[in-house]
Amino acid sequence: MKRTIKTLGLFLSALFLLTGCSSNEEDDNLPVDENANKTFPVIEDKLDPAVVSFFNETLPNQPCYQPVETFFTPVSEETNAYSLINNEQELREAYKGDKALPKIDFEHYTLIIGRVYTGGVKVDQQYLTKENENNVLVLHLLHEAVVAEMFYTYYWGVYPKMTTDHITIQLVYEK
Repeated sequence: MKRTIKTLGLFLSALFLLTGCSSNEEDDNLPVDENANKTFPVIEDKLDPAVVSFFNETLPNQPCYQPVETFFTPVSEETNAYSLINNEQELREAYKGDKALPKIDFEHYTLIIGRVYTGGVKVDQQYLTKENENNVLVLHLLHEAVVAEMFYTYYWGVYPKMTTDHITIQLVYEK
């Protein structure tokens, strides 16, 4: 009798173990890394201070009524514009100002500079992601005020080297 109970106990233990291991519930509950497919710009602390200073002084950090033409030629109000810059010559061609350009390691990095034409927002977060093999720059825009007027909002970021010359801009509005 002891042997039968012991055998039955081992059998039931094995059965519960197999049932527990074959369940896919644990896979469904694994934590998801929301940043896994996102490439964020290089943190300003890791960049040459001259690069940060140049772009903070050249591009407005607040929405503005009139377009700043240091990097963009005049375009219609509705047009969002960006420049994807992969070398020093492209930076010289894109810049319309008279300040000395900062040194960026274009062997390892790509510079993205852009503007959006929208109402009363600032860029809260930006990152690159892939969608159907396309590079997408996602801009999270925070509403600073509810206004009926439209403004130009500028952004820039230094990203790991990209081999493309085209990205798609996706705007995500947050409150």
